[in-house]
Amino acid sequence: YIDANLLNPDLSLNGVADHFGVSGKFVGSVCKNAFGVTYLQYVRDGRIRHAAHLLESTDLPLEEIALRCGFNSNSYFTKIFRRSCGKTPNAYRKELQSLEKSVIALT
Repeated sequence: YIDANLLNPDLSLNGVADHFGVSGKFVGSVCKNAFGVTYLQYVRDGRIRHAAHLLESTDLPLEEIALRCGFNSNSYFTKIFRRSCGKTPNAYRKELQSLEKSVIALT
């Protein structure tokens, strides 16, 4: 359920708990036990993976990618992406484009 709704910006712990008729604490403990991370970290990691895919495969503006990945603001998206990947989304995309040009030049 979480993975299927990962891109919904309103995917809250309590919303998931309500959907299944359990407590938020229970959902949090299931995430921690099953995935080794908090609920929030699980959701963020999934959103960042999807954002990285969009950065690699599209020319969408960063603001659009942020919204499509469930982030309400571009600045928050950039902050979380940098924390997770070690570089800004723009730097990530530019690095990929540079690598792609290098590969094309070699062929």
